[in-house]
Amino acid sequence: MYHPREVAARLGIAAPTLRVWSNQLAPFLGRAAVPSASSNHRHRRYTERDLYILGQAQALLKQRLSYDEVRRRLTVRTADAAGDALTTEMALLLEAVRAKLPALPRKQRAVAGALLDGPERFAFSHLGELARQLNISATTVTATVRGLGFSGFEACSAAVRRAYLAHLGLEPPRPPRPASGAAALQSTFRRQQENLEVARRSLAEADLDGICAALLAARRVIVCSTSVSMGTLLARLLRSFGLALELVDPSTPELAITLHDLRPEDVLLCLSLHAFEAPAVTALRVAARVGATRVVISDTRAGGVRRYANHFIFAPSQGEPPLAHSVLGQAAIIEALASLLRQRRGQPVERALQTVAQLYTEQGWAGFAMRHD
Repeated sequence: MYHPREVAARLGIAAPTLRVWSNQLAPFLGRAAVPSASSNHRHRRYTERDLYILGQAQALLKQRLSYDEVRRRLTVRTADAAGDALTTEMALLLEAVRAKLPALPRKQRAVAGALLDGPERFAFSHLGELARQLNISATTVTATVRGLGFSGFEACSAAVRRAYLAHLGLEPPRPPRPASGAAALQSTFRRQQENLEVARRSLAEADLDGICAALLAARRVIVCSTSVSMGTLLARLLRSFGLALELVDPSTPELAITLHDLRPEDVLLCLSLHAFEAPAVTALRVAARVGATRVVISDTRAGGVRRYANHFIFAPSQGEPPLAHSVLGQAAIIEALASLLRQRRGQPVERALQTVAQLYTEQGWAGFAMRHD
């Protein structure tokens, strides 16, 4: 549980503002966050889920929406999610980790702290990959998760993944099973349709007018993509509109060079995948420091990328086994932005769709393979 001072500090707001938000959003928060007059415990305390809800509300309030409109949108989002029992699963898991943290040795505390700060890395990374990200041995990671009560890293990863996906209102991945070609296709199409529906709702909530205006007025647009295929698609589309654009891989030294002369009149457009979020967060921090506009298209609503974004669009990438990820949600959002930008340029929407079709033909769908390349 978090003290109000901790919550206010994490959200970057004053304590009286947090009190007002808590009262206005009482139906969405836990009882400890808004204790009643008759309660034996009058001091406010906040769970991980409360922090998530407050973060959602903060992003909406930044768009100058009224409290009534914020409550309406939160009602839609929580209805879209799988329910309190599922979203609470993540809060309970993190609270259990936090309770065991003081008893762990120093290096293991660092690993457990990384789990609290970025559960998506534990959910979607292999043991060796995670150890490299944390710059610590795989043996220490394994010892940490066992100290937290899991039988091993695979059990920890599965539990975090299940809670994390439920937190986002997505289904846990189903184990692969033998199926005919037609049945496998049907299952894949169903998953793609679900991703597209979530992306459509996210687009409806986004400030698309603000995003297009920022892109068209920018001195320079930097596309920072953790997926080469999606970054290439977006960069080529934006260049076709005459925008001054640079495409950069955030995991390379090129990022520091590109961001060196970043200015407030620039736009940083991040395409972020949860398993490779850390480099994108670094780029967004730099952009926020200089006051540049930050637009994020991400497959996770949690984590650091959202915290530093001026504009955020959620594009789920959940795949159907044996494919772990799908690029269709992000591709659909990129196409929608292309169509809107064409309209703003006074060009027919058909031209934008033709450009997209041409890019797909030139690159081949294999160029947009369902992998983190």
